[in-house]
Amino acid sequence: MVYHSTRVTAPYLSKTKLISGWQCTRRLWLEVNAPDEQAISAATGQIFATGHEVGEVARTLWPGGLLIGYDHEPGAALQETQELLARPGPLTLFEATFQADGVLIRTDILERSTENELRLVEVKASTKAKLYHRLDCAIQYRVLEQLDMAPGRVELAYVNNEFVYGGAGDYRGLFAFEDLTGHVRTLLPQVPRLIEKMRATLAGDEPPIAPG
Repeated sequence: MVYHSTRVTAPYLSKTKLISGWQCTRRLWLEVNAPDEQAISAATGQIFATGHEVGEVARTLWPGGLLIGYDHEPGAALQETQELLARPGPLTLFEATFQADGVLIRTDILERSTENELRLVEVKASTKAKLYHRLDCAIQYRVLEQLDMAPGRVELAYVNNEFVYGGAGDYRGLFAFEDLTGHVRTLLPQVPRLIEKMRATLAGDEPPIAPG
């Protein structure tokens, strides 16, 4: 296992920005170059809040997990992640932070088994797997692979819309888990091309794409 540097490469691309650029290059350009002009609707804000709440609930399914803090301090998050990974034995981390080749990721759930095998779980407030979820996981896989930490299994945890809450904080059954390992490995060759395209986008003028 190659431990990553705790010095943040600047400027860096996050997986969130890469997904934004994949969806619309102009969106990425504006997010980076004109952040003060960004307007978040009430509906979008509610989506963000719901995603945060779903992520917190998912953590209850790993009661021994450790949360990496420093939401706005990536260097400190990288440092804490590295320190916890240096501990021997099984381990579960929430928001573990890594960087490679100028790309920064925070993993929802990273689980290390007794056999030192890694399981990556991405949590989404969705009721089914979507293409961008798979791409999101592929970006994370590539960063981890570059650090000699490629997970043996990649899963998506999404909301089971047939779940009935019985109370007492028991959310077992709320999530359906889908194995995306094969999909992620198929998508891997696209990730370096996506990164280069987004870097070229940010280095140029605002893309002439009409909102729609």
